Amino acid sequence: MRRPFQADAEGVGDRAHRNLRQVDIAALRRRLGLTSVAVATLAIGIGANCAIFSVVDAVVLRQLPYPHADRLVAVFPDHWFSKEQLVFFAQHVRAYAPLAAYDGAGGGFTLSEGDRPELLEARAVTASFFPALAVTPLLGRTFLPEDEQPGQGKVVVLTHELWQRRFAADPRIVGKHILLDTVSYTVVGVLRPGFHFLPGATSLYVPLKFDPAAADDYTGTYLLLLGRLREGVTIQQANAELQAAARRMAERFALPASFGKAAADVGLRDQMVGSVRPLLLILLGAVWFILLIACANVANLMLTQALDRRREIAVRIAMGVGRGRLARQLLTESLILAFAGGAVGLALAYGASRILISRLPADLPRAGEIGIDLNVLWFTVAISIVTGILFGLAPIFQTRKLDLQESLKESSRGAGTGGRLGGGDPLSALRRGDEKG
Repeated sequence: MRRPFQADAEGVGDRAHRNLRQVDIAALRRRLGLTSVAVATLAIGIGANCAIFSVVDAVVLRQLPYPHADRLVAVFPDHWFSKEQLVFFAQHVRAYAPLAAYDGAGGGFTLSEGDRPELLEARAVTASFFPALAVTPLLGRTFLPEDEQPGQGKVVVLTHELWQRRFAADPRIVGKHILLDTVSYTVVGVLRPGFHFLPGATSLYVPLKFDPAAADDYTGTYLLLLGRLREGVTIQQANAELQAAARRMAERFALPASFGKAAADVGLRDQMVGSVRPLLLILLGAVWFILLIACANVANLMLTQALDRRREIAVRIAMGVGRGRLARQLLTESLILAFAGGAVGLALAYGASRILISRLPADLPRAGEIGIDLNVLWFTVAISIVTGILFGLAPIFQTRKLDLQESLKESSRGAGTGGRLGGGDPLSALRRGDEKG
């Protein structure tokens, strides 16, 4: 036969188990000041990480927005080609389908439409440029091989942004003539939104004019190459062919003997972001350090709170609530704080990313793709979970070290002097508190 005290203890323990999930939110509400400080601290750390991650994800991690972008390579990017070298090189390589060239230096035209002349950045590209990227236009077409021939009519392809901004998204723009440097050009196509191949604000594309039979008319080296690897060709195989072609080029154009040894292909994404990757990763590491500091500060707050609650925790253990269940409760409270901080941090990151975009260098590659998207949202969820676990471990370890008998003695002394538990013993105090709940 069970004693009355034992039955009471088991009954209170059962109610404590049933109400454990309610205690999580109620406990946070009772400590509103501490909760607000913890959420604000976490929001700053998580928000800074989300804002920087949005830049790193768009610029460094995300695949290029072209079909089968892993097969796109920057061909010998350390060497700028002349038109004559380009023709010679194309005759000695078969690894690319197709091989394309573009004006690495770029240029500009003054758009003379309307009453607002505007200087626009332009790029001259070969007809194979857009097919190499597997880019199709929104309207019209891109360039044809005959557009490259000197003496042919002047044609231009517009970016989507320019088409909307200066031509009011006119669906009949294809075939119309516009004045560039007071010269009439025929618009043959409009690119799809979001096309950003090179850093900067390129608004126009024109065909690279040259006749392969007379490519020695200008010997300046100003062309960069890109290619799409043929099916079944690896970048290592392409490099072997590239080095052989480079050695022939060195002989043909009296280039240094070391020229062929340095020849190598680089993945197009790596070539585009290679110079900024280390800086962005260092910046991401710095904001991770800020988040660790935030976790340490919140852990200290949680430890202080755990010390204040040690008598409450000791009574619950005495009533039959296991230490594992208490650890889960404390971890749940930490995760609630972390997700609250993550939600506020995501809002901060949205504002911070817009400020970052306006402050970033104009030549940062893929800057137009930066923003808060699904990848950043999942990153926020992941970092909130990790953060909640990190600062939630401190109070859990504190409960493992809890001296049950000593804490209960403190509880009894506090109850006898009108402490917050009240009553003559911890059991009656917990019972009354449960009945009020």
